[in-house]
Amino acid sequence: ALPIYESVSLRDTAQCDLLFVACPPGALVSALDKIALVRSPQCVVTDCASVKSDAVAWASRERATWFVPGHPMAGHEKSGAAFASSWLFRQAKWILCPLPSTERTALRTVEAAVKQMGASVVRLKPEEHDRQVAMFSHLPHLDRKSTRLNSSHANISYAVFCLKKK
Repeated sequence: ALPIYESVSLRDTAQCDLLFVACPPGALVSALDKIALVRSPQCVVTDCASVKSDAVAWASRERATWFVPGHPMAGHEKSGAAFASSWLFRQAKWILCPLPSTERTALRTVEAAVKQMGASVVRLKPEEHDRQVAMFSHLPHLDRKSTRLNSSHANISYAVFCLKKK
């Protein structure tokens, strides 16, 4: 494994067996487009975005059977490599939103990795995920952030709220 501060090309990264994509929801489809161009045939891809609708539409359109939409229900109020932890996902729920076309081996690969990190897998339909996360995470999060408009996460919260309004 590479130290967290090193970087490799996307082409090299997409040669792995399992790739976790962690980016803002509005950037996910663009990231998936780029990964799709260079991924090796064995590379399973999952994401950590809190909104599934655009990624699911992309996966259906592109016939990306190797993509398993996911969302860990864990986080930290601070971001960046300096705040990474080995315990973040322990006893957390990790939502997976496989499509009917998702390869079963891809789904099993992601489920095994999630369990190895100490999280438990919850399967939801993508639209149910988006509805529940909007109600129990996004709206309360947006409400908290509205009192701190200069917060570094306020723009992300607003962007997620806008994505959900589509």
